[in-house]
Amino acid sequence: MKSEEFILILSSIPNQTNEKDGMIQREIAIDSILSGYNRIYVQKVKQSNMLKQLIYKMRNFFKARRNKLEIFNNKKVKLNYIVSDKSFYKLLEKANKIYCHSLYFLVTIPKELIKQYSNKIIVDIHGCVVEELMFQNVDESIINNFKLIEKIGFSYIKNWIAVSENMKNFYQTKYPQTKGSFIILPIFDNHRDININFKDKTNLNVVYSGGTQKWQNIDIMLDSMSRINEKYHISILTPDIEIFEDKINQFKNLHSRINLQTVPSNQLVNYYKSMDFGYVLRDDCVVNNVACPTKIIEYFKYGIIPIVLQPIIGDFKNLGYSYILNDDFVNGNLPSAEELLNMRINNYNVLKHLYELEQKGKRDLESLLKR
Repeated sequence: MKSEEFILILSSIPNQTNEKDGMIQREIAIDSILSGYNRIYVQKVKQSNMLKQLIYKMRNFFKARRNKLEIFNNKKVKLNYIVSDKSFYKLLEKANKIYCHSLYFLVTIPKELIKQYSNKIIVDIHGCVVEELMFQNVDESIINNFKLIEKIGFSYIKNWIAVSENMKNFYQTKYPQTKGSFIILPIFDNHRDININFKDKTNLNVVYSGGTQKWQNIDIMLDSMSRINEKYHISILTPDIEIFEDKINQFKNLHSRINLQTVPSNQLVNYYKSMDFGYVLRDDCVVNNVACPTKIIEYFKYGIIPIVLQPIIGDFKNLGYSYILNDDFVNGNLPSAEELLNMRINNYNVLKHLYELEQKGKRDLESLLKR
């Protein structure tokens, strides 16, 4: 790519305070694929007001210098927490490709320009935004706006990135008229860097790693934790400490049993290595059926067996992953030590298959960027 050419990336800007969020982790992984290109990030677009723009930019310039991740400390990246609408339109026009992280950022582009630039827009779907908003009972006017943007997008945009085959199938069924093509690209760290030794996993350590979003079913999980045998050591690794503190206090004697803390992403491995079981309590609904939760990938890597409400989460069920139902876990109906070892090995084999899909997806994306 020539020095004046660039990829415009519409997304949240990763920093040290949000790096553990699943969406941000995917953005970082995608950036590593794009690292050979000049990239201009835009997080927000505002109508022109020169004084306000200048104040905002200066404040966020120093904030970015303090907090931006090492991955962005190179000459090929320019970070814009906010740009004026006029500057944004120029960037849309001049960009060689426009990489949009989810429908949440596709809405940044004016509707008429989605059609105009449809050949160079790439949308990384991340999740089914409309269905997520409906699941969270968001205001209907907001939902209707995203419905419209989604419909326009699938009418004109040619290139889509999906995290799972289920996600691709969902949108092809929802919009059978779409002429867009899909790249399947699950994202996770290189599993080959992990020294697997599942035979030593004989402790009774249970973990939940993540936030408090509605689809995480935190109340059901805490109820489960309060009912399992007291011989289990329980850890909750989360950025939402205060929310968990309030909820845990509603359960008698649970507070003294739980190790509750926030852990930097680069230190999670030190906790995962000693864990045996991990909560992923997702309902059977579209939001979860098309997903590819980062935590399941992480659990597989370290031999942590998922505890689930039901097994249909993304492509994992189709790939034959091993899991334990929450009801069985609460009631102590667990497989033998030998069976648990085989479950861990099976999940690691599922992980290797996903890694192969990821490598193919990366090659497909790299090929797309060169067109």
